[in-house]
Amino acid sequence: ACRTEAGLTLVEAAMVIGVAKQTLSDMENGMPSVKLGTALKIANDLGVRIFVLGGKDLDELKKVLPVLAK
Repeated sequence: ACRTEAGLTLVEAAMVIGVAKQTLSDMENGMPSVKLGTALKIANDLGVRIFVLGGKDLDELKKVLPVLAK
């Protein structure tokens, strides 16, 4: 996880990001209770880039991935 790679404990990271320790723990463990805005804030603050594909972009990615895997 980015947090552990940065050498931060759960408590330290939660304090720096400004979320509850339980919220950060829930996100790290894939709990669906974390709100999208909170998840995006945590990811951004930890330097994790997130992108979303949909529609035509997703269809194009599906075509390109097999080619890149070769």
